[in-house]
Amino acid sequence: MFGGDVPFITPGDLENEEPAKRTLTEEGVAEVNPVRAGAALVCCIGTVGKLGMAKVRSAFNQQINAVEWCDAVDDVYGLAALRFLKGQLAAQAASTTVPILNKSAFEKFEIAVPPLTLQQTFATRIQAVESLKATHRAALAELDALFASLQHRAFNGGL
Repeated sequence: MFGGDVPFITPGDLENEEPAKRTLTEEGVAEVNPVRAGAALVCCIGTVGKLGMAKVRSAFNQQINAVEWCDAVDDVYGLAALRFLKGQLAAQAASTTVPILNKSAFEKFEIAVPPLTLQQTFATRIQAVESLKATHRAALAELDALFASLQHRAFNGGL
């Protein structure tokens, strides 16, 4: 059931720009409840409060709770609103050896829901910031590669 086209999200995939390491076949997806693109994914076992968004229809493991927003909540705004609750989510987790925030406790959390137009304005600005961050990450990676190349040439007497 692994090795298909549907991302199988685990806590290690959250707050990470890389694609999910595992995928499911459609047969595997039939065994779970996938979420639509835009759903918020929240780790509730282990690193409680670690967040991510499903970029495409996705499946996820038992350590993650999903929030599929209604029409009154913009996906990007909803995820950002959950980020404000990250500390509270972690604080509510029962801790034995591994912190756990059970589903019923998770479902009690609420976010502020301003008018949709304000949420969409906020989401547009967040997406612009995320785009700039991606551009900066790419530029940094390019600078790292150039520096490594210069170091290699310097230590091999090529300069």
